[in-house]
Amino acid sequence: MRTEAECSITLCCTLLRLLQSLSISSSRRKTTNRQLRPLAEHRRTDVADQADSSLPAAIEREVEAALGDAAIYEIGSYGWLNENDADPEYIGHAMWQVDQPSIDHNALLGESPVRRRPKDIEKEILTAGEDFCGLMLASRLSIGLMLLWTRQAAKHPLHASPIFWVHHTDAFLKLAIASDRLRDLLIVACTGTSAKSYKAKYKRNRL
Repeated sequence: MRTEAECSITLCCTLLRLLQSLSISSSRRKTTNRQLRPLAEHRRTDVADQADSSLPAAIEREVEAALGDAAIYEIGSYGWLNENDADPEYIGHAMWQVDQPSIDHNALLGESPVRRRPKDIEKEILTAGEDFCGLMLASRLSIGLMLLWTRQAAKHPLHASPIFWVHHTDAFLKLAIASDRLRDLLIVACTGTSAKSYKAKYKRNRL
């Protein structure tokens, strides 16, 4: 029979072997985890990149779909009944598309010398007209973003998302500025003077 000392030695040896095996197993797991962590982080990065690239495209599709359902089209889509006939309701816009003051685009982009400089009144008309068209394009997108939140706002009128009101207000502000630019364009086209001079001439013209 083994003595008590021999049993203690055997137990200690067994415990040491067990601890050694646990240590080796733990070390292997740590090594495996260190190897897998960069792969997992890389996968998370790929997923985040895909989300970053797909989310704007998805929002743009939803905005265009909402605008299409509401029959709100780009400003350039108005003015014509067909390829050749102007729409009487938008005759002014149709005339702008075909008879606005010309721009020397090559000179504007620095590709050639300026062959013709626009007159002062042409500058006024171009500035006001292009501002109006740009603001109408931006207003349309703000309306589209607002429409995405309209359903929720209708369900909870007293607790509508602040995002709805942000786009709602933004659309109204852009439309108000566009209206002001259109007024300037009409003043220049009808009076032959700048909008600033026209407003300064009489107080009633400042409205």
